[in-house]
Amino acid sequence: MLNFNIHYLNSDVPKLEAFNGNWIDLRCIELKVTRAETGEIETYTGDWETVSYEKGDVLFVNFGFSLDMTDTVTGEDYVANIYPRSSLFKNFGLILTNHVGCIDNSYKGTTDYWRGMLVAMRSGEVSKYDRLCQFEIKKPQPKITLHEVDDLGNVARDGYGQSGLGRKDGKRKMG
Repeated sequence: MLNFNIHYLNSDVPKLEAFNGNWIDLRCIELKVTRAETGEIETYTGDWETVSYEKGDVLFVNFGFSLDMTDTVTGEDYVANIYPRSSLFKNFGLILTNHVGCIDNSYKGTTDYWRGMLVAMRSGEVSKYDRLCQFEIKKPQPKITLHEVDDLGNVARDGYGQSGLGRKDGKRKMG
């Protein structure tokens, strides 16, 4: 069990809950929409309900909380990966622009609200509190040292996307 301190943007933000102990959904709390056709930026904060968007518009979503991912018991730091929910494209026609958002353990100030940028692949609408993304908590990349060598001493797979598996004759495809 990890113990983190969380700060919500305001008292209207739904409290975070783990779904079956795994993923935690991220809800649309505030929204900025950059209109593809005009470049105009529209901001939706406070009391708003539903916003329509067109293909090509960019939605900058505030998920409504900041989080210190330092365990208050052990002092260990963690990081988070933000992913689109599996229904994001089907239900909204939106794609998370960087495909996976990475929140490192230094992003932990009170006003370091978690956000995501989405691009509209078709027209649609989003409502306040819609569940758009989800996240997981992980240990950070371990510290590593790289040692330069002339030869790694391993058999090469010979190409991008080449596992050497799947051919009936056992021969590798050319990469």
